[in-house]
Amino acid sequence: MPMINYYTKGGDILAKEALEKINEAEGQSLSTITNAQKQADDILQGAKEEAGKIIEGAKSESLSLKKGLVNKALLSAKESYEPTLLKGESSIASLGNLSQVKFYSAVNLIVERIVNINGNS
Repeated sequence: MPMINYYTKGGDILAKEALEKINEAEGQSLSTITNAQKQADDILQGAKEEAGKIIEGAKSESLSLKKGLVNKALLSAKESYEPTLLKGESSIASLGNLSQVKFYSAVNLIVERIVNINGNS
């Protein structure tokens, strides 16, 4: 009876199975890589969106702070110059009253002189 070499036929089957397993593992690896890349892209997109929100929040907060500081500075300036302005207005009013008094005094003086000059007549 001739001897059949089972190792040769068995080796072919084992090699075929090994190649199929390698191809299957390669497919799984590519699938895993694709999934990992998608997850990385999703994480990056989420981070970009979150960064955008943080930047917009910071801009909004800084604008509010700026408005508050400007209003505070305006109020402080008004508080600083208002007493001086009131004092100046008071001085102007006093000068106006003084001028009016002097004006009437001057008119009376002129009238008296005219009367005195012509009063003897």
